[in-house]
Amino acid sequence: MVRRLALALCACTLITLIAAACGDDDAATPPDEGGSQSTPGSGASTGDTRPEPQLTMPASRFAISVDDMGIDPSTGNAAYMTDLDATYVLDAASYGKTSIFPSAAEGERTLKQWGYLGGYETGLIPEGRDTAVLNGAFYVNVEVHLFSSTNGAKAAYDNFESKLRSTGRGQFIPSQGVGNKSSTWTLTEGYVGTSNVGRVYHQTVFRRGNLVAVVLTSGAQGFMKVDTVRTMAEIIDQKALGQKQAVEPTPIAKASGQ
Repeated sequence: MVRRLALALCACTLITLIAAACGDDDAATPPDEGGSQSTPGSGASTGDTRPEPQLTMPASRFAISVDDMGIDPSTGNAAYMTDLDATYVLDAASYGKTSIFPSAAEGERTLKQWGYLGGYETGLIPEGRDTAVLNGAFYVNVEVHLFSSTNGAKAAYDNFESKLRSTGRGQFIPSQGVGNKSSTWTLTEGYVGTSNVGRVYHQTVFRRGNLVAVVLTSGAQGFMKVDTVRTMAEIIDQKALGQKQAVEPTPIAKASGQ
């Protein structure tokens, strides 16, 4: 069974989409290999150097959940629902099959070399879907991955970021960092539902200790700003730092990596 990937870095969310979409010759200078404390706007990845926690499985407890998204004041109900079709528990074999790697065998081998412990992928859908998006809501897709060491996570982060950089598509956005190191990208592609309002994607890839996360937001042009994806990424980072409760979600019967 082929997984329905959220637009494709995460497996790898934005990479495949950007590679297949329109070129962007005016894109900002992508991040270089500079240090993690680079000044926003310098064209370098950003973030803070400490702390570097060594986190334990399950990876799913660090993902963004429906509870993190709050309540719709107009209804008193949760503002978002989990996209069950986009929710998977990942291991080296299942994640190795994704398009970020040249082949399933090479993907699994590379992940094991990095000390891959496991991961989790999920999506959050606003109540009202595209109608709500046209009024400022947005979709969220998340991947979180844990490695046995910080060095393994660094290798994975560098690999993910290099693929974003090498596409030459989309636009790197200099912004305040999250985690120990991060980079953020954007692309405007297609429309929201049947409207003539452009759909805007923002993606942040970041590392905190032995965790690597990818966050993608999708919403309507005119509403979506880089602050939104950064806020979503910070939820994961806060859980990794112990600043926010990290609760393992209720298992979903189909949430295997196959």
